[in-house]
Amino acid sequence: MIKFSTYISEGVMLKLIRGKTQDVLKMWNKGDSKWVELRGKPGFENKYDPKDPLHKAITALGKSANISDFVNGNTVSVNPKHPDSKKALSTIKRLMR
Repeated sequence: MIKFSTYISEGVMLKLIRGKTQDVLKMWNKGDSKWVELRGKPGFENKYDPKDPLHKAITALGKSANISDFVNGNTVSVNPKHPDSKKALSTIKRLMR
């Protein structure tokens, strides 16, 4: 079975990489070989820290991306037609400067 994400030709791609001492949010434009990493405290679901930049960025995504797949470590993209996408994309663009 081919994943739906292989058919997406544009947009911002996101991946959460979990570690023991820190989590990493990897962001890149689809088709680009460059990416930006945002590092922060692990345990977004259990130990939420409102001051941590990583936790703020994940919260800003809202439901504009498939959060279930995102939290499980799969690559996701932001749905530009979702009501939360405006806030999510502005946060991502600010981080990718």
